[in-house]
Amino acid sequence: AARARYRRAVELEPRNPTARQALERLAAAAERQAFVDALSAGHRALAAGDYAAARDAFERAAELEPGSPQSADGLAQAEAGLRRAAIDVARRRALAAEAAEDWPQAASAYGSVLALDPTVAFAQEGRARSLARAELDRKLDFHLQNPERLADDAVLAEAGALVAEARRIPHAGPRLAQQIRRLDEALALYRTPIAVDLVSDELTEVVIYRVGRLGRFRHRRLELRPGTYTVVGSRRGFRDVRLTLRLTPGEAPGVLAVRCEEAL
Repeated sequence: AARARYRRAVELEPRNPTARQALERLAAAAERQAFVDALSAGHRALAAGDYAAARDAFERAAELEPGSPQSADGLAQAEAGLRRAAIDVARRRALAAEAAEDWPQAASAYGSVLALDPTVAFAQEGRARSLARAELDRKLDFHLQNPERLADDAVLAEAGALVAEARRIPHAGPRLAQQIRRLDEALALYRTPIAVDLVSDELTEVVIYRVGRLGRFRHRRLELRPGTYTVVGSRRGFRDVRLTLRLTPGEAPGVLAVRCEEAL
């Protein structure tokens, strides 16, 4: 009411200094009260844990009194609270992803924490752990999806070392346990020789690459690990023969005849 009277007086007598000064004092007092109210609202919101509302209130206070240390301090507390809340949300998301053995998602969630504060120890450790587990998971899956590669000695040794590494992980979840079991089974199959019968004519020299020279024979039974072998027969005056022998786990191979029968 007082402001309205003084405003009316200024309108009627624009050069009246008394009314103008009184109006300015009232406006300043109202602005100061708004500033105090904004600070009070911000502190109440901080106490209630409503950091978004606290930030809004302290930002209003800063607009009313730029450079105010009370506004700056309150805003810093609100921002810190929002950061802590965001870190807690990301931490819970990371732990849930770890429990589900979703390692890329876990690494991403820990990365979100580090984006907010790169010094958080649990996020540093969690991200490193999750990235390592994601890589292990990828390698195990690759071997499981490409079991025929286990016919190669180097790949077989690599997969065996990978299973040993996986077994050293404490408290393996169901996904990892299943990967270990399945790859173990594949390793056992590819380590188990398969009996294969070869017949010839006692005139053809037979060589199996990666196995050795068998010489001449009528019948030979070999025990070979699963894989693909190249069998070559040679005989003076006859065209060489080159055959592919594929041994697959769980499948009985037929008899392979190796004879040079086409004269030159």
